[in-house]
Amino acid sequence: MRYTVSRESIFLSFKTDEDIHDIDDKPQARGNIDSYDFESYKTERLVDGVGSFDLSRNYKTLIYQSGYRLRVLKAGEKPSKAENGDRSGRETGWLNLQRVKVSIQPCR
Repeated sequence: MRYTVSRESIFLSFKTDEDIHDIDDKPQARGNIDSYDFESYKTERLVDGVGSFDLSRNYKTLIYQSGYRLRVLKAGEKPSKAENGDRSGRETGWLNLQRVKVSIQPCR
């Protein structure tokens, strides 16, 4: 998976010596989100321990899955190393999935 954000390309990479398709119920988080800068010809590691990711339609926001958790970040930027790095909230970008509510309106 690869996306281009301004002068950078964001992509998901896995080690080739690992089997990323294990047959168990736990989501795999063995990938890395990397960024390649076309001007400086350099690759930068943005996030470790990723299973998958996607970008918003305007390519400004990135969401990734790590195990059973989701995190939203500004695309192309490293997450901050705050003291409360594993807590959910706006500062860290981690989503608290226990607060998600789904409304269902049956068809008539």
